[in-house]
Amino acid sequence: VLWMHRLMSKPGASVLVTAGGTPFLISAPYGKGKVIACAGTVHGTVPAGTTAFWNWSGWPQLLARCISQ
Repeated sequence: VLWMHRLMSKPGASVLVTAGGTPFLISAPYGKGKVIACAGTVHGTVPAGTTAFWNWSGWPQLLARCISQ
């Protein structure tokens, strides 16, 4: 992950994915469902030779697993 916002999980929330040791995807119950917060940001220019997380081939599968948990 090239750029991230800082997230802090609240009590009852689960850190689903970390990047560089800090929370990247957090899930928390909300009403009859849940909320998932993503710290990744699309700001900036992706350096040559790197893959942005949103272009990573595993990104759709990762999100699907987070939603289904």
